[in-house]
Amino acid sequence: MLNDLMIVLILTQREQQRLNTQGKRLSQYNLDDEQLSSLRKRWQSVLGYPMYTSPLLGSLDHLIEQLQQGEYHLEDYDQVVVQLSAYRHSCWALLRQTFGNPSRYLDRWGNVKPQFRYAFEEAYETKAKLSVEAQANWLHRLLPGLPTANTTSSEWANNPSASLGQLTSPPDVLPEEDSLPTTQEPTEQRHNKVVNLAAYRQRRKT
Repeated sequence: MLNDLMIVLILTQREQQRLNTQGKRLSQYNLDDEQLSSLRKRWQSVLGYPMYTSPLLGSLDHLIEQLQQGEYHLEDYDQVVVQLSAYRHSCWALLRQTFGNPSRYLDRWGNVKPQFRYAFEEAYETKAKLSVEAQANWLHRLLPGLPTANTTSSEWANNPSASLGQLTSPPDVLPEEDSLPTTQEPTEQRHNKVVNLAAYRQRRKT
């Protein structure tokens, strides 16, 4: 049976994969204030380690404010990516502090070994993939009690769907992914809030 450490590792790795994708999007400097506001709401509601989100959300709030004023710098995007990296490191640090070294469950690249991922899917996702919200809810239930590596999630093992309540997997959204608003080409004005990114980049080169 999967113990709590295995489950936390799997859920955390999935979250980190989503954040890695979102970090790459941020590094393209082409998300506007509306898209970033949507991302902020998403992070505030579904990140599994809310105790570490304050600096991340603060940097994102600053970027949104600067975009709305048309006075931002590309470094404002970079700062969000820096805080995103700090959040990810803090998550792993908490895991190591709580459970000890999890290396026996990880491959040499730091990913959860396939046999544990497959066991998780067999135990909890035979009918449908867990939604991002459900996974965050599960992490919130596991982390506050600081369980040991030898304990098991008996409540979830017995009836995970009941514990999830109304949280169901959205169609065509896998746990390893998370939806972001569609990126559009930067324009001279979008709702009079966003300056021309192409022109901004060109000015920085001169």
